[in-house]
Amino acid sequence: MNTSEEKSSIGYLIDPESRLITVVSVSDFKDIQKHLECDIFTTVRALENGDTLYVDDMSLISGKPQEFFMFEGYPSPIAGRGLLLGATPDGADADCETNVVDAAMLVEWLERV
Repeated sequence: MNTSEEKSSIGYLIDPESRLITVVSVSDFKDIQKHLECDIFTTVRALENGDTLYVDDMSLISGKPQEFFMFEGYPSPIAGRGLLLGATPDGADADCETNVVDAAMLVEWLERV
């Protein structure tokens, strides 16, 4: 019997290919990799409330065609998917503090050129 209960956090997956923002569950870094469809990820933007945007660190050099989006407060287009996830003061994953409607207002879809 497994007595340790794995806590999952609620985040928002930003998918520029489908142009959808969906609520997802994240239990560990493997879930981040799965949602972003990558092996190596990084953070590019932290909001004042601690919510953090994770992205594929290798998306621009992967050789795969990518869709892009802009995220308010970040100066460059972001290739591929993004994952907005909350964080505790000590850096552990937590539920997003930002609601999904406000999160959607931070995203601008870009047209492929």
